[in-house]
Formats: sequence, structure tokens, C-alpha cells
Amino acid sequence: MNPITFTCRSTLSTPGSQIFNKIMDLNSWSSFDGYGPLPGIQRAVFEVETSEIEGTVIRAYNTDGSTHKEKIVTWQPPDSFTIKLYDFPSPLCYLSSHFIEQWEFRKRDDTEIVNRSLELYPNNIIVKPLVWGISKFFIKAISRHLEKIANGK
Repeated sequence: MNPITFTCRSTLSTPGSQIFNKIMDLNSWSSFDGYGPLPGIQRAVFEVETSEIEGTVIRAYNTDGSTHKEKIVTWQPPDSFTIKLYDFPSPLCYLSSHFIEQWEFRKRDDTEIVNRSLELYPNNIIVKPLVWGISKFFIKAISRHLEKIANGK
């Protein structure tokens, strides 16, 4: 089944290298607030930590009491990284097997242009409209998160 995809774009004064460092600083994960019924992240812990970073698995504890996992699939500083979100709680696990999130950076003058793309994989055609609805909350949540990053928060 084809994923539901979208991209959020922002211009940051924060260098991409600092974003890479923040991903590995799990204290910074709580800056993701979520949106509407999409929970934010309260805290995150390493479940598997690899020296090459790719393959690292992080357990995110969400503000609604649920958890999910995020695995670093690619790590290519200073250009991009990809994370797979999975092991969702009920009822999300009935709607989607996983999401793929990719961050891509392009330096322009004294700023970084960041594209943050998500692919949401519905479990079947019947639930695809529900997953599409979830994507709208993700767009708002990611846009707000990028704005926080742009403002140095």
C-alpha cells in the first residue's frame, strides 16, 4: 500500500550539526509537543545504542502515557537522517505499521533549510482515511516543532 506523505519546510538559524546533536540528546525530545489528539513526547530513553548511530533504537514516552519506538535508519551528517517510528500503542497499531521520518538539510548563506518529510503506512485500504486524518495533526505538530527549533527552543 502506498504511504501517505507530506513535507514541512523551515529556515533555521541553527546549524544542521546542532540538530544532529539534539537528536542524540534525549533530553531535547520533550520539545515535541504534539497537536490535538497526537501526543507530545514526555521523555525518551535508549533501548539500543550503537556506536555508528544507525541502528540506535529509542523508546519515546508520550504525554498521554503511551510509548512507541524510533529507530535511526540512516545517519548522514550534515545532510540528512531517517527515523522509523513503530511499535505503536492501541489503537494506532491497528491503523498503521510504521512511519518513516526524514530530515534533510541544505545550507544557504547563514541559515539551514530543513525539509522534514513523513511517510505514514496504513495497514489496509479501509483505515487509510483515518491515517490521512492523523497526517493533518502531524503536519501541525511538526510545523510547530520546527518553529520552536527556529526560535532556539
